[in-house]
Amino acid sequence: MIGTLRTRLHASLLALAAGAGLALAACGGGGNASSGATVAGGGGAASACRGSTAGNNPASNAVYMVVDAACGGINQAYVTITVCVPATNSCQNIDHVWVDTGSSGLRLLASALTVNLPLSNQNGSALANCAQFVSGYSWGAMRSADVRISGETVLSMPVQVIGDAAVPATAPANCATGTPENTATALHANGLLGVGLTRQDCGFGCANAAVPGWYYVCPPAGCTSVSVLQNLQLQNFASLLPIDNNGVLVQLSSVPPSGQTTATGLLIFGIGTQANNALGAAQVYAVDTNPLDQTYLNVATSYGGTNLPYSFIDSGSNGWFFDDATLTHCGPAQAGFYCQAAGPLTATMQGFSTASSFAYMFSIGSASALFSSGFASFDNLGGPSSPAAGPPSGTFDWGLPFFYGRSVFTAIENAQVAGAANQPGPFYAASTP
Repeated sequence: MIGTLRTRLHASLLALAAGAGLALAACGGGGNASSGATVAGGGGAASACRGSTAGNNPASNAVYMVVDAACGGINQAYVTITVCVPATNSCQNIDHVWVDTGSSGLRLLASALTVNLPLSNQNGSALANCAQFVSGYSWGAMRSADVRISGETVLSMPVQVIGDAAVPATAPANCATGTPENTATALHANGLLGVGLTRQDCGFGCANAAVPGWYYVCPPAGCTSVSVLQNLQLQNFASLLPIDNNGVLVQLSSVPPSGQTTATGLLIFGIGTQANNALGAAQVYAVDTNPLDQTYLNVATSYGGTNLPYSFIDSGSNGWFFDDATLTHCGPAQAGFYCQAAGPLTATMQGFSTASSFAYMFSIGSASALFSSGFASFDNLGGPSSPAAGPPSGTFDWGLPFFYGRSVFTAIENAQVAGAANQPGPFYAASTP
């Protein structure tokens, strides 16, 4: 439904700890159970998402991906995953898990789960996690699961269960920023698979200090911020794989300017590790790796003669988000989007401290016209990156429309990538049609 659309999933999340800044540039075919396992269907009874996202997985490191409107969203790419109670054959396929290259970690809705995953505890109390987005936040307990995606498996992986009754329903005040997104109706998904630039959602900062807005222990007296060892934090699924562990490749089919009902593609694990994920001629864009910089994990973009240093590529954003004073903002029914067709436009992505750059052409359609079509896939949906009355944000958000018809890579921090000209992760890379 148009009224429940969010402009973006993520922006930069900032944690300050131990004298160092930690920023997360965010917002954004099911694996078969092992022989003899009991596998339940995806989507719990209370889930608002219906319809399978499973398809033909062409390789053990590739999972079928679909963009559709089954969860009421637009430009959201989904996969089906399998979760199991650790070291058991009690498993469940969960469809419509949103693929997000702008965050790290697996987050599942309690309403979509039918298996009872073991609860994570710290100091004798339930451990909880908070995820803060542009449009709101998600809150829930930490649990553990064996996770399988196509032929890739990670055992005893920490996951967040959003809306978990094991922790108080009301999130702490320093977590609850904006609207709660703890249901399938609000999230437009049964979960979120973060396969971004970092190995954990928070990392060093949260391991060395109790940083508000990230991790909490929840004894009966109430939830308080707590430090959490890095291996117990939410993990990037790809980083834990034995071979395909240096990043991911997202490939989506092209869509026409008028949009279409669905789009399909693949989420492929690894970069340069197998024949199906070679970097090839993709342009590599290094990101800022200094956690003390405000531009940490960002690239630069030049648009309309303006340098935008806080830019990023994010499949968890459902549009091109950038400020352009010449474009008309939509009214309340499509708030946060542009309602004026424009293009072709040009934006140049620039790697951090590198000579790599490329000018990409794109167009913007009127959101009111696009939404009235009833389609779910658009390569020309866009909106401002800052409020209409606010100053420019210095951000260009290369959201899901950038992914259509293109190979887009996300390399994990400190990972080595064959063909990347001695450029270790973290970096983005994209084909240049």
